[in-house]
Amino acid sequence: MMDVLLALIVAVAAYLVYAILYPERF
Repeated sequence: MMDVLLALIVAVAAYLVYAILYPERF
């Protein structure tokens, strides 16, 4: 279960970084 939670956290973090770096696409 921890692996799933960790993967979810990493995915959300990557999405936030992408949104911050490329705000014009949102």
